Amino acid sequence: MFEIKNLTIKKDGLTLVKDVSFTIRPKEIVILSGKNGAGKSSLLKGILGYPGYQIVNGNIFLNGEDITNKPIEERASLGLYLALQSPPTIEGLSLYNLISHQEKKKHGEGFDPKRLRENMLALEKKYGLPEGAIDRGINLGLSGGEKRRLELLQLTTFFPKIAFLDEIDSGVDLETVPMIYKTLKELSKDGMSILLVTHHPLAQTKLKPNHTFSMADGELQISRTVLDIKDRP
Repeated sequence: MFEIKNLTIKKDGLTLVKDVSFTIRPKEIVILSGKNGAGKSSLLKGILGYPGYQIVNGNIFLNGEDITNKPIEERASLGLYLALQSPPTIEGLSLYNLISHQEKKKHGEGFDPKRLRENMLALEKKYGLPEGAIDRGINLGLSGGEKRRLELLQLTTFFPKIAFLDEIDSGVDLETVPMIYKTLKELSKDGMSILLVTHHPLAQTKLKPNHTFSMADGELQISRTVLDIKDRP
């Protein structure tokens, strides 16, 4: 279970997130909406521990452990994941090499690079990516929709405990949007917790989230509790 209590975040002396609290349980999908500048992205970066985002009050808990002061690398290793609103292009580093490094670090001698490559190639095909996408520079030469499909591949392979996804359904083609929602529902069913920042009109009806929040001026409002897990198909 993931929980934040009374979280206040500052950056460059400005208070961007004010006294925010919520809980996300395993397999839950949460939607977070709000106007630009409301504090949504700042909240996610503060939770992940991005440099410059200072937590001045409150706490972050993962499965009962206080991770408020842990560095960003340790939060990631514990199972927190952030997909940025604008995915970067990284020349000279392939997604396969990135994930190989993480998996080897995690599993040591039990790491099987051949199996990882086979799994990633199967996902590359499943998500309709160009052949060899996992071996080129991350996001290099990919369209907006293809970048998000590569994000789905990365998310499926890493399978974090909780994924914070910042508008991954915006600025993509019509074929990619339903693929995103279908994948998120599958990952949630398999045990992943998901918080999606979105403005897309189809997100509510396609995902049927457990909770919907909105933000305004750095403050959180609980809009509704939609469905219990057992009621969500």
